[in-house]
Amino acid sequence: MDVSAHGIFDVVIPATGVNKDVRPFVSICELDSNNRSFRGAANMSIANVIPLDEQQIYVTANVAWGANLKVRLNWWWI
Repeated sequence: MDVSAHGIFDVVIPATGVNKDVRPFVSICELDSNNRSFRGAANMSIANVIPLDEQQIYVTANVAWGANLKVRLNWWWI
């Protein structure tokens, strides 16, 4: 899921097959102008990952930058 954000933010990722009993994992990276992952100057982190019964993953993330950056949240679950 690609989003534009900075600071601490929450996002709900639609995830077919997810329920409260699965173990989801999420990573974050910055995107360049061609939508390719790269390591920019901003620190980024994932704070919370919560599977929901509604086939969704609730995520709290942080992009430590003063303006919005285009980032990608990659996710998978087991």
